Formats: sequence, structure tokens, C-alpha cells
Amino acid sequence: MSIRVYFLGTGGAGSHLNRGYPAYLVETGDSLILVDAGMRVESRLRELGFRTCDLTAVVISHRHYDHTAGLLGLLDLQLEEQCSKPLNVYAPSDTVDRLLSVKELLGPRSAPKPVVKPLSYEEALVLSFNGTRVEAFPVEHSVPTLGFQIEYGGVKVVYSSDTRPCKIIEEKANNIQLLLHEASFPEKLRHIAELTKHTTVKEAIEIGGKAELLALIHITHVAEEEARKATGKRVIVPVDGLVITVS
Repeated sequence: MSIRVYFLGTGGAGSHLNRGYPAYLVETGDSLILVDAGMRVESRLRELGFRTCDLTAVVISHRHYDHTAGLLGLLDLQLEEQCSKPLNVYAPSDTVDRLLSVKELLGPRSAPKPVVKPLSYEEALVLSFNGTRVEAFPVEHSVPTLGFQIEYGGVKVVYSSDTRPCKIIEEKANNIQLLLHEASFPEKLRHIAELTKHTTVKEAIEIGGKAELLALIHITHVAEEEARKATGKRVIVPVDGLVITVS
């Protein structure tokens, strides 16, 4: 059993131009799950040869624009592809209404209406897709935010989303195959990371110490140099377009 991860967008707000906004495609057996939907995610999917009809589900971590703005592009692509299958979107409860109202306001109005299902912040929630287990759990960001653990055939990938280092991720990162953890700031700017509820490169490496492989993501321009210096056998700084298979 294996999980394949496509790094569609490895940056965040404030990243270099060569890093797209957060979007990660996770392929597990018969399932294709999009984790967060940064702007231009539809172009990334098209470049890889995927169609919106191929998506089993889209899971959204929180309401910030760099993680959600690509949903309108997905709906537009769905219309272009003449895909009549509804887009199944799982999003935090405070994000659901915003997503639907933005679609009605800005369009594409003629695209199939997505099926948006709310996720709770208060407790862990488990979704199941064709033998793939997706657990959503609360993390510590400036707005209510979820992280995700995706498991297929005993292989586990954890996505931190935007967060301060927190115990739940430290626990879930213990002996897993791949941890995608944000590293938005260099250590010298830890005070800004604390203020904005993000993580430094050093903190991400510490929290991911027991994962087999740590991918530093959500890399902003101020963290790029320090993140690259931290690469090694167990720590990588993925670029947009990288594909990793773990088993």
C-alpha cells in the first residue's frame, strides 16, 4: 500500500512568485483527495492531466483566502469540462456559508453547486473514502483551523495546515511516513510567528522529529533561505510540482 502526494502549491500569503498557494493532491488507491485549494489549483490539476470529476473530495483547513480562493477556479474548470458530478467539499463550519455566498455573488453561477459539508473544530472527525481514512483535528492558528491525517493501508500522511506547534501534531507525527508541516518564518522572526500563530523552520523540524520524512511547506520569502539550509536525509523543502510516494 502507498500514498502519493502531489505538491501543487507549497507557499502561502507572502511567498515567492515561484511558490503557489497551498494545495496538495493525495492519491490513495481509488481515491483522489485535494487538501486545501489555493489560487490557480485548477491549472495545476490540468497540467497533471486530472479532471475535476476525478476528485473524490476536497478538504479545506480554514477560511483564509490563500487556502480557499482556488475553489472558484475548480468550479469554473468543472463547468468547462462539462463535469456534472458535484464537487464534494468538506470545510469548517464557519467557512461553508462563505464559500456558497461567494459562488453566488461572483460565479460561475452556472457551474454545478458544490456539496459542502461542515467539519467541527471542537473534536476530531473521521471521514472515509474507498478505504481511505481522513481524520480532521483542531490546530492552533489565528482563526479556527483544522489539520488532517490521511491513512491508507497503514500508511499515514499528516498535514498541519497553518498553526503554532501543538501537542496533537506532535503526537500524530510519531512514526508516520510523511509530515507536511508549515514553516512560515525563520527562527529570528519567532516573535512574529507567535503573534500570527505560525511556525518557524526550527520549530517545525523539532515537532517533526519522529516522522520518517518531514516536508517543510507554506514557505514564505523570509523563511526560504533558512528552510533550504535545513534540508537533509529526513527533511525536504518541496517545490511546486514535486510528487512523493510513501509506503
